Amino acid sequence: MLKLLKVFLSVFMILISLSLQGQTRYIDSLFQPNLSQQDVIYGNAPALGWPYLSETYTYPQDLLLDVYSPSGDTVTDRPCIVYAHGGAFLFGAKNDYPVVEFCERMTAKGYVVVSIAYRLGFNNLDSVSSQRATYRGIQDYHAAMRYVKQHASQLGIDSNKVYGAGNSAGSIMAIHVAYLDEYERVNFPALSSTPDLGCLSCSGNAYQTGAVPKAIANLWGAIIDTAFIEVSNNVPAISFHGDQDGLVSPNHARPFNNPFFPKLFGSTIIHQRLGHLSMMNSYQVFTGAGHEPWGLFGTNLYMDSIVEATANFFYPMTVMSTDERPRPNGAIQCYPNPATDKMTLSWGNTLKPTQWHILNAEGLLCMQGDLHGESSINLIVEALPAGWYCFAFACDGSVYRQPFIMQ
Repeated sequence: MLKLLKVFLSVFMILISLSLQGQTRYIDSLFQPNLSQQDVIYGNAPALGWPYLSETYTYPQDLLLDVYSPSGDTVTDRPCIVYAHGGAFLFGAKNDYPVVEFCERMTAKGYVVVSIAYRLGFNNLDSVSSQRATYRGIQDYHAAMRYVKQHASQLGIDSNKVYGAGNSAGSIMAIHVAYLDEYERVNFPALSSTPDLGCLSCSGNAYQTGAVPKAIANLWGAIIDTAFIEVSNNVPAISFHGDQDGLVSPNHARPFNNPFFPKLFGSTIIHQRLGHLSMMNSYQVFTGAGHEPWGLFGTNLYMDSIVEATANFFYPMTVMSTDERPRPNGAIQCYPNPATDKMTLSWGNTLKPTQWHILNAEGLLCMQGDLHGESSINLIVEALPAGWYCFAFACDGSVYRQPFIMQ
């Protein structure tokens, strides 16, 4: 418990120093965003040639990215967000209006944001072709993550604080980079049909720095199978989705209602799966909104909410050092997560803690209580403001903790 309190005390001191300056880095907009690098080649891979009728007709394509940096910032270990645009794996670009808007707004808060292009094109009347296009995008996202981590010093970032994000098709890629493991690829025979697309990290570049993001922001994306989401690949996620989205459903449906596309599980079901596993996540539903609720051109009603919620969700993980962020260790089950007024925590009969604590993101003690042999407790938490918290107790010389979100 002493080690845990020291961790949160260090975070608290960071926050105190920032608050004395009047504004908080990574929460408030402190910088002018700058497109510091454009069309950087992060890899090269075989792309499907138009008119996308043959999987063997490919050509080598350079994979490009843009880098947004906060102007005048002297910090050299900044967090980074790798962002992928939408467009159904057929169109879209890294400089689409809402993509640039999101990248600039997050850069203004102190992030380095990398906007990537990736291979596009498939036969939309062929289910094999659609699966392969999605997988090529996932491979490219892997390659971009590896490139960014490999070049951390040049970009002025902390390679242990690289987040993932994307909208629509780009979010589908980010989600699978977070949760799809190599051994699960065998579930998709289309990927090994001629020519075999190879492993997740076998395309684009040869860097070996790892691709899993620290956390992801899912903007109306989906996953092919929620079983990919496991406690062992603990990647927190914040999701946004319109409840009337008919193109990429927040529930379980074929994208665009195309019979050649496989059914995908949308943000609602992803949120339920993460909550069931007591993994840190948050979910914002835009009532009455369809696909791309932030609009394609001009100002919109949702950009502020998306940017601010993403910044608030990433913030505790950003200000803590690499080994300090509390992670669920499997011993404590917590539901619902996120919580609104009540929550249940359980840890089985083998652990016999005598006291529990809830601390907020600033390391301040918010709630505590005694235990007398219980294996679970029901808590009223409606008095806790929205934000990130950690439930913890010490037992048998070890500290057990479970992060959770209050909505």
